[in-house]
Amino acid sequence: DVCSSDLAFVQDSTVSVTRNLQLSATATQTVDATVVAASAAFAGGANGLGLSGAGAKTVSYVTMYVKAYLDGDGASGISAGSISLTASDTSTIDALTGAISIAGSYGGNGASLSIAVALALNVVGNDVEAFVANADQGVTTTTGDLTLTATEQARIRSTTAAAAIAASVSSNAASLSGAGADATNVVFTKSNAYISSSTIRALGAVTLTSTNSGPALFNLTGLTPTNLNDGASATLTALRTQFASNGSDLDSGTLALSTLKTDQAWKLVDADRVIYFITNVGGTLVVSRPVIIASVQTAAISASLGANGVGMSIGASISQNLIGYSQIGRAHV
Repeated sequence: DVCSSDLAFVQDSTVSVTRNLQLSATATQTVDATVVAASAAFAGGANGLGLSGAGAKTVSYVTMYVKAYLDGDGASGISAGSISLTASDTSTIDALTGAISIAGSYGGNGASLSIAVALALNVVGNDVEAFVANADQGVTTTTGDLTLTATEQARIRSTTAAAAIAASVSSNAASLSGAGADATNVVFTKSNAYISSSTIRALGAVTLTSTNSGPALFNLTGLTPTNLNDGASATLTALRTQFASNGSDLDSGTLALSTLKTDQAWKLVDADRVIYFITNVGGTLVVSRPVIIASVQTAAISASLGANGVGMSIGASISQNLIGYSQIGRAHV
């Protein structure tokens, strides 16, 4: 588990510099968890009973406060040539959870029971902010811009699998196998860039940018938001070329490009159902992958051989994925 903060700030202080004032807070926390359980049981004799059970569980949390800010400005305010406040988070959880159970029996009377259970819980809950607050004396840029940028790009990649095998070879044979896998993945993040209760004097531009998306892969060049809004065949061809040049080949079949928010966000799906997102971040078109990539698999095999044989297998897979942005792309004054 990762529960911490990454802060870059000036608080209740007067600052006067002739060049640039830059505050940057960056979180790159990584959780890489692999949990595998295996069990096997074999029994033989006049009466054979084989019982086997395996269970594996992973629980991973990443909770970060990532902030770059000016809070209060002392007696004489804050002045610099230009001011840049940047807060970014690229936390990741990679979790592999597996359980396998094998049970076998043979003899005059034989019975085998095998059960495997794999459970995974992965949670990312980050608060990413870049802001100016309570600067009543004033924040001033004398030659350049005031830029506030908050970027959230956390990702969860989870693979959960369970397999159970039961076999009995007897005159009277019975076998039962059961496998269950349950994965719950939750991303609940906040990304804000804002100015609150402050006086701002900027010679250049004042820019507030907030982005909440999956991990960035690369930036598009030579394309505009208008191209993506239209989704013409020439645009799809250009996308395929740029993906290939950046090592992310798209399936050769049909591409589906849809607009999520005009001039701001798009979804691209190839013939293999691989999903990409394209986001307009301050005029730059950024390609990213989904925030949650989850795979849940189960296998249950039961075999009975004899004059009288009974076999039963039960498999169940459950995947629950929740993305709850408390603020999506919120930049405000």
